[in-house]
Amino acid sequence: MKEKPPSMLLQANFDVDQVGYNMEWHFSRKDHNGNPIEGKYAGGIYFTTGETMFVHVSAGGKKQDGRNPFESFKILDCCLISQPQLTQYGGGRPTLFAPPSPFVTNQGDFPRNATIAFEVDKFKTWIGGEKVPDYYQQTQAWQDHLTVGQIEGRWELSFVVTVEITGADGAITHRVFGFDPEGGVGTGMNPP
Repeated sequence: MKEKPPSMLLQANFDVDQVGYNMEWHFSRKDHNGNPIEGKYAGGIYFTTGETMFVHVSAGGKKQDGRNPFESFKILDCCLISQPQLTQYGGGRPTLFAPPSPFVTNQGDFPRNATIAFEVDKFKTWIGGEKVPDYYQQTQAWQDHLTVGQIEGRWELSFVVTVEITGADGAITHRVFGFDPEGGVGTGMNPP
């Protein structure tokens, strides 16, 4: 029996009161090899061919006088942008780059374009999951997935989300958050 490819969960978090743009992010899977901290893939994301990737976006904030810091947040747009990196260079060989994206279309036959826009109507809210006392959190879970293709390569990835935050006082704020890790499938280079 063929082993089922693993699945990866992207967890992207922001604080409604943070001043900066950068989100906290983490890619996790059961074999713990999605976010290596050692070796040549350290600091990046290591995908496996055939793997499915799910996305959760969380907003949080410190409670003040026992009150939640915000009422809700809504994702207005959400994109994953990949920039292909070199896969072959030098030694009398032609210069080659990875395909536009490590992910493939739903039919699984062609790489997706470099920009993937997540369908925002597929994000569903749940409340809870607080990890720290007096820190309120809501999560939007994307009810779909991306699939890693039968390709090897390296990509700079950018994840960008625009959100509408409804404060505890009813005031509405629009913010943009994101992060920029490096991702790879296989060795990422030819020859490895």
